[in-house]
Amino acid sequence: MAFFSLEVKIDKSVPTLNVSFNHSVITDRNHKLVPIKAFVAADDNLSGISTIELVSIISNQLDNGKGDGNTTQDIQGAEFGISDTDFLVRTERNGSGDRIYTVTYKASDKAGNYVISSQDIVVKHDNSKK
Repeated sequence: MAFFSLEVKIDKSVPTLNVSFNHSVITDRNHKLVPIKAFVAADDNLSGISTIELVSIISNQLDNGKGDGNTTQDIQGAEFGISDTDFLVRTERNGSGDRIYTVTYKASDKAGNYVISSQDIVVKHDNSKK
């Protein structure tokens, strides 16, 4: 009678997720929309990556505030819920502080584990502080 053994691996660990941008600090505030390219890399050693999705892009300042050039729709071209890595952000800021766009991605593995990562794009108030 032969006996067989079977090794079962259960994936309980979250994937890794790294996010960076072609422009993470913007110093030229001309109220124009700048194309942003996100570089998103996810890895999972056991079950593999099933999805990567753009969750949100938010700004710490209002679209149309004091000193920002009277513009709206400061975030454009982003498609949420898919792996969108190309979008536009407006290069302006309100008042005396930096504008910070916080971009959030989510990576899920085939076992249902997921990780969320947020990275910032900063439009500098003071161009001398690169």
